[in-house]
Amino acid sequence: MAERKGLSQRTMIFLLVGTVLAGFAIVFGTYIGAEVNRANDSASVEEAAEAPTAPKPYRPAAPAKPVVLSCDAAMADAASVSASETNDREFAVTARSCATADEWSAAFLRYPGAAGLSSVSASDVPVYLSVVCATNGSTALCRDAVATGVIS
Repeated sequence: MAERKGLSQRTMIFLLVGTVLAGFAIVFGTYIGAEVNRANDSASVEEAAEAPTAPKPYRPAAPAKPVVLSCDAAMADAASVSASETNDREFAVTARSCATADEWSAAFLRYPGAAGLSSVSASDVPVYLSVVCATNGSTALCRDAVATGVIS
């Protein structure tokens, strides 16, 4: 199995900050645009200048919820990482995104690239599921895998 190198923590933080800033720009731009349209609809430019309306209070957007990928999407994401990089983080996300060992197994069989392989068989599943559950044992996936006897 080829060893992979993942995105650095600095890069991940940069992407997160950029996403948050883009979200704020969209929210504020929409808010400002709506206010300008409302002012233009309710009064002419001269009337608006003579009798300004009180500004509306700032209301921050609701906090963003963490993105939860479907099992299949999480496995596809792990498989999409280049073989020259590590996908440990993406592979670990599959443990939180898949609810059962059957669901994880089906996705893993569809996307063997998640483990850096070109193909896998059903007999390979317990080995790789054990790897994922070694550090994610408290997830629903790993509890189900132990309860159903797929891994011990």
